[in-house]
Amino acid sequence: MATSGPKFATVAATVEGTGLVDWTNPNNAKAQDDVSATATLNSGAGTPSFELRLSGYNFDIPATATIVGITATIRRTCSVASTVKDIIVGLIRAGVVEATNKGVATSWPSPTLTDRAYGSSTDLWSAAWTPSDVNDSGFGVRLQARSSSGTPSEASVDSISITVDYTVPASSLPTDGKSW
Repeated sequence: MATSGPKFATVAATVEGTGLVDWTNPNNAKAQDDVSATATLNSGAGTPSFELRLSGYNFDIPATATIVGITATIRRTCSVASTVKDIIVGLIRAGVVEATNKGVATSWPSPTLTDRAYGSSTDLWSAAWTPSDVNDSGFGVRLQARSSSGTPSEASVDSISITVDYTVPASSLPTDGKSW
């Protein structure tokens, strides 16, 4: 099995829809640098953010590969302990939202930025993926968070990386001693 990543996004945006709260500086979620995109969730329990969507991960998986797992790792925190939870953590294929939601009911950590992995090296998020799907500039991750208490809290996302695990048929391996 081969692994590509973790890779970081080159495009980030806030997408309105079912949420109520905007993400400030969404571009700050593209790289792991301790500068975060933030959403201030202060309107009571259940207040959702807009979606934070990242794409442009620039994968270069060989065309003969079989994708066997995808892991999205979100480095996040909140300003007040036990006040922010996921609503949605999902993948995007060619700019189109996939149905599987890996959001969990566990509260985000506070006050330290902490990585949380969604998916795994053997998890396809209930979908078949091809190398062209993950190599596409529209491949990415979406996140929506919510307040889980009446206490105002700032949700912060420092980065969302993706790692792709795949296999390559033996007949496709390089014969010149070089690796991919």
